[in-house]
Amino acid sequence: MPGGRPADAPGYAPYTRPPAARNIPGDRDLGSRNVTLTFPGPRFRRLIWIPAALATLILMACGGSSSGADSPFPIELTSQRIAVGEQVYAANCTVCHGQVGAPPTLPGAPSHAEDGHTWHHADRHLFEWILDRPPLAQVMPPFRGTLSDEEVSAVLAYIKSTWPADIQSRQNELSRLIEQQLLEDAGG
Repeated sequence: MPGGRPADAPGYAPYTRPPAARNIPGDRDLGSRNVTLTFPGPRFRRLIWIPAALATLILMACGGSSSGADSPFPIELTSQRIAVGEQVYAANCTVCHGQVGAPPTLPGAPSHAEDGHTWHHADRHLFEWILDRPPLAQVMPPFRGTLSDEEVSAVLAYIKSTWPADIQSRQNELSRLIEQQLLEDAGG
């Protein structure tokens, strides 16, 4: 037998099919493949739907929503948030990034002005990167434990307030799309 083992070689055993499974109601015979799929009966299927229906009712009663209305992103720009953000930015960010609109103080630190690339990222990503540092950052420290979530949102509101309206609109649309995708990925 070329390329294979002869039938009389030690350890050789021809393939034999397993005995046919007992016939269970609901089994499907797929012909010569001898594959048996067992489908649960109607009682089992009813038991599956009861918890699913209860979970749906609980979510509806608790105000569960798949619209993303509870998402803090895109960040809402308010005059109070922008004013707080300007102070937090001056105290924590200017040392490396410089004033928004001016060149960065630290070489390699990105500009947050409209000519920079900050607005190419969704609010959620910028928020997480301020707290835990950007993925490839080697110099920027994480601010988790130093800045509160509201302070980070305020900083982002301040930065966004310096961009022209068309860039704000495009960046907000990106943020909405990212939030929508996250909801869909989570099954919402």
